[in-house]
Amino acid sequence: MQFMQDGLQRQQALGGQGFQPGTRPAVSLYRDVAERWHYRGDSERAEAVASRAQVLWLQITRLDQALSVGDGVIRMRNQIPGEDGDALNAALEHRASLPKAHEASGP
Repeated sequence: MQFMQDGLQRQQALGGQGFQPGTRPAVSLYRDVAERWHYRGDSERAEAVASRAQVLWLQITRLDQALSVGDGVIRMRNQIPGEDGDALNAALEHRASLPKAHEASGP
């Protein structure tokens, strides 16, 4: 059990290294770690890492990348919705706004 916890902490620490913020790999790594903490029953760590994944997702500027990773963030937030579901609602709103923001910016 301690080995798994140590591995999750190492993976979380590596998530901030080697990836540019606001990229699919960074978001995916944090999302995966958050889900693992959730499955381990550590809701405090799961929420902290899920929040980091969501912040990184918000930084993605390319529509195709934001949309492709957004479904995973929504799935994560269904499991780890944040206090009173606020984080899930924010993720759903952001996901819905992506195509509209792209259309407004033009070709």
